[in-house]
Amino acid sequence: MALTLTPEQEQRLTAYAKKRQKPVERVIEEILAELPQETPLEQDTNVLPTWGARKLAELRASGAIGAFQDRPEDSRELAQKFQALAEGRGDFYGAA
Repeated sequence: MALTLTPEQEQRLTAYAKKRQKPVERVIEEILAELPQETPLEQDTNVLPTWGARKLAELRASGAIGAFQDRPEDSRELAQKFQALAEGRGDFYGAA
């Protein structure tokens, strides 16, 4: 499959990939992986997405979901760092 992008779209995609420190091809694969698995026949076009579904789509589009997936900490360690930071017990990169 060939994809034709405008110069602006190509620039935006390249900048996004650079920001994520990944090749453009990998970024495109990740975006495609997030698409729904439904076939067009399974989709009900008469139903508007719920508020939650719209917000989830916005968060995915903005890159907020998965923003910390490349961090070395597991979710518990990351949560502890955020809690310590919020409570003023230390900085994010150092020990509390």
